[in-house]
Amino acid sequence: MLYPLQELSVQSRVWVYTADRFITVSEEAKLEEIVSSFVENWTAHNEALKASFVILHGTVLLIAVDESAANASGCSQDKLSQCIKKTEKELGLTLLDRFRVVAKIGDEWLNLHANEFVEKVKSGQLSRDTTVVNTLITELGDLRVQFELPASSTWLNRYFN
Repeated sequence: MLYPLQELSVQSRVWVYTADRFITVSEEAKLEEIVSSFVENWTAHNEALKASFVILHGTVLLIAVDESAANASGCSQDKLSQCIKKTEKELGLTLLDRFRVVAKIGDEWLNLHANEFVEKVKSGQLSRDTTVVNTLITELGDLRVQFELPASSTWLNRYFN
């Protein structure tokens, strides 16, 4: 069942997907339609999952499930993977590339491949203090305190050594 994100437990499990480019307004509307429909009908062992989603910075899809109501079993996670793959095909997006980096310079968000991130670090455009999206969060509570961090506090720190 689709719930407002703020109604889910801070311990809710999250999956973070970063598109390979910024999503257009019409694509975002379609993405919301697809994911809303999926989340509304998402089950684990025929039990409705209490879930939600949000699109952030025009390129990040976060899906959350409150497992205090029902656990997201392996088969329900497979259903999520199938939904994401179907969505990629429908929208012509890649959401499963784990080497995407969403970084902020001033008020502008950038959507980069890790290789582009490295080049911008070498050229001095990005630094250890550059704000990036931490795609490795696993709980909804992390969205508030660990979602946007300095690059040096994430897996990207390796590119500063």
